[in-house]
Amino acid sequence: MRDNLTLSERLFCTPDDPQNARYWVPLQNAKNEEMARAMADVSYSAVAERFAAETPQEEADRIYNQCLVDARRIICDGEYADIFK
Repeated sequence: MRDNLTLSERLFCTPDDPQNARYWVPLQNAKNEEMARAMADVSYSAVAERFAAETPQEEADRIYNQCLVDARRIICDGEYADIFK
């Protein structure tokens, strides 16, 4: 990981960033993937109550996928996990 990244660059996994591509697919270790999904469920539930009735399902799915990607990254990337300590 580059040392000169801004905090916002360090916090977000975007689908078009090749360095984060591996987090957009399920983890090979089944226990780690199960943990990532549990973490994503908790994160998503914290924001899901803010959705309005008219929030498109596509937007809700995008947010859940972002939670899942972030959880996978926390599990796999020690430097990223350190941000949350």
